[in-house]
Amino acid sequence: MKFLKSFLIILFFFISLSKSYGHESVAYINLDYILNNSIIGKKIINKLNLINEENINLIKSKEKLLKDKENKLLKEKNILSQEVYNKNLSNLKNEIKEFRLTNVKNKKNFQDIKKKEFDKFLDQIEPILNNYMNENSINILLDSKNIFIGKSALDITEKIINIINLKIN
Repeated sequence: MKFLKSFLIILFFFISLSKSYGHESVAYINLDYILNNSIIGKKIINKLNLINEENINLIKSKEKLLKDKENKLLKEKNILSQEVYNKNLSNLKNEIKEFRLTNVKNKKNFQDIKKKEFDKFLDQIEPILNNYMNENSINILLDSKNIFIGKSALDITEKIINIINLKIN
């Protein structure tokens, strides 16, 4: 009898809880799509692509320079004295080591810039999202990556892109 009574209380609690949250308004957006298709998002992506291309070009030119030095050193191996050859080889190894460290540093810097730009983007669109949610009585806004299936009517991505394009240049 005691078990049945506690079971009924728990059941009543879950039913009342589900009824109280059953009217919650939910919508979802595709943040990646907003980033790729909004004006401000395209600017950020272009900026990041330019930085990345500059880094790649710098790496390729330095790589070519090091390869040329290596080939030159190999060609001069029989001409140079052993001491001079070893010294040049040691210098080349140090340059290669420095090149690798610079590459790691550049990759980290790029990741830091990328994170800052995305954080800045999210900071800029957050007030727009909050305002839209308040105006349309939306209580929960989800990213579509985390949704298995949902009604397409709940997807407000295009509406948000239009608002972002109007408010942020």
